[in-house]
Amino acid sequence: MPNNFPYKLPRLDLELVVAQCRAELAQLDGKMTLITGGTGFIGRCLLESILFAAEQLSINPRIIVVSRDPTTFLKKYPWLDQPPLKFLQVDVTSVEISQSVDFIIHAATETAAIHYQTAPRAMLQTAIEGTNRILEIAKKSPGSKVLFTSSGAVYGKSAGLDAAFSEDSVSTLSTTDRTSAYGEGKRVSEMLGALAADEFGFEFIVARLFAFVGPYLPLDGHFAIGNFIDDGLRHDKITVKGDGTAIRSYMYSADLVIWLIKILFHGTPSSCYNVGSPEPVSIAELAELVGRICEKEVEIMQTPKPNLVPERYLPLVSKAAKEL
Repeated sequence: MPNNFPYKLPRLDLELVVAQCRAELAQLDGKMTLITGGTGFIGRCLLESILFAAEQLSINPRIIVVSRDPTTFLKKYPWLDQPPLKFLQVDVTSVEISQSVDFIIHAATETAAIHYQTAPRAMLQTAIEGTNRILEIAKKSPGSKVLFTSSGAVYGKSAGLDAAFSEDSVSTLSTTDRTSAYGEGKRVSEMLGALAADEFGFEFIVARLFAFVGPYLPLDGHFAIGNFIDDGLRHDKITVKGDGTAIRSYMYSADLVIWLIKILFHGTPSSCYNVGSPEPVSIAELAELVGRICEKEVEIMQTPKPNLVPERYLPLVSKAAKEL
């Protein structure tokens, strides 16, 4: 590992990313890439992978990273404050760059659960305005590629016990429920991108992300597995606030980066790809697994209702497996 990577364990498996994506990462050499949301969970995984690839493959990509507060971020992660990364302090809704770009990874998003309760309208408006701003940049660079990190939230609620979402699943988002704001923002952004790409001659590809686990995942956010790990590390027991019946799946963060890179270079323009694990696990099973590893007991706060059909958030990934 180069000296300019002063990691403390755990860290992302960067060797795995480069091994799986060597040919694709090499194509970033000399190219201009704009990354929004670069200081979030997804963005940090991407930045460290690209920085490591530049060192390992002796390439010279040009990376512009959009962030509202890069100063605070770089104080926490100072080894990222180096070429080829250039941080631009600006909100995604007002970003402007003068040079043409080859690639855009639009990963800026608001996912904090508090926004569902306190500012869903602002969250929806920011998602749409931010996407429109990025599309304005892309249309000045015909031939560029845009990868938009959407979400499985565009599908809405699961239809039944055995349901998993395919890219052709019909959305069940409610247009009057405030909890739909995040998914609706992603859904509308997908449409805006496809229309703009068709009109202005750039490529637009959608990655619909599900749930993930691995280094850099916030432990104090609204991610169940992060909360369980935090409980296992810092508290006497692991607490499941619901009834534990909901079904999820979890992809490792290094695999997330690999999938995004593969989709950027090999995805069909104006197509959507689910990104996530197809292996189901209930929230109760997940808590028990973390409990066994951390040697902590698990408390489930609610009792499942009779004849309950568990809510599922699970992707079908056969399209990605076939095409990529």
